[in-house]
Amino acid sequence: PEIYRLSDGREHFKGDFSKIILNNKALIDISRDKWRLYEYLRQHSVRSIRTFVTGEYDLIARELNLPFLLKPRRSSASKGIVTVECREDFDYWKKKLGDNFMVQEIIGDDEHEYTVGVFGLGDGTFSQSIAFSRKLSREGSTVKARTVDIAALDEEVRRLTALFKPVGPTNFQFRRHQEDYLLLEVNPRFSSSLSLRTAFGFNEPEMCIEYFGEKRMPRPASITEGTAVRYIEDVVNRA
Repeated sequence: PEIYRLSDGREHFKGDFSKIILNNKALIDISRDKWRLYEYLRQHSVRSIRTFVTGEYDLIARELNLPFLLKPRRSSASKGIVTVECREDFDYWKKKLGDNFMVQEIIGDDEHEYTVGVFGLGDGTFSQSIAFSRKLSREGSTVKARTVDIAALDEEVRRLTALFKPVGPTNFQFRRHQEDYLLLEVNPRFSSSLSLRTAFGFNEPEMCIEYFGEKRMPRPASITEGTAVRYIEDVVNRA
């Protein structure tokens, strides 16, 4: 994604380009590699999904149980995720992906997946947040969403925000496993569910104008409750 190129070259931006809004560089660097994110979480004693980037099939199948997920270390929007069910799948993808190879335990289920948006203040806190339970399309973006208010999920978001210290729009994605909410990935940018959050009152572009442009705390958003569905519509105008 463009955010990585912009972040890598941020010290070269001059004039109007110096006003480009970018998140915490350390967080952007961690987010670009799922294995690096996993290691960072473990180093800070955050419970995480069991993950491997090396090892033979028999060992990994024993540790993770079949089936398990193959996730390219460097990808976005759930691209490239494959369910591994046998040795042939494992050997094929391990050879194909090379150093981008990563496998992960399957946890929870599709009914308990969540996306949370926060506006980080850079000091380990955030001005406000909004959480959805969600269903994904085949392309990996949110296709159905419902606002939720879950105390344990909110607590995990506060913990991760204190750890990562995001600045501006940041998106956390979770799955519930038993009683825990485990992080799938973090997106230190506007995520694809931006329009859904805005529709429920959590307007991140407006918050950016207030915080980065006007140098003041974003006004508290009046967040409504409800559900949302995305779909493709054909609009045909015949002559």
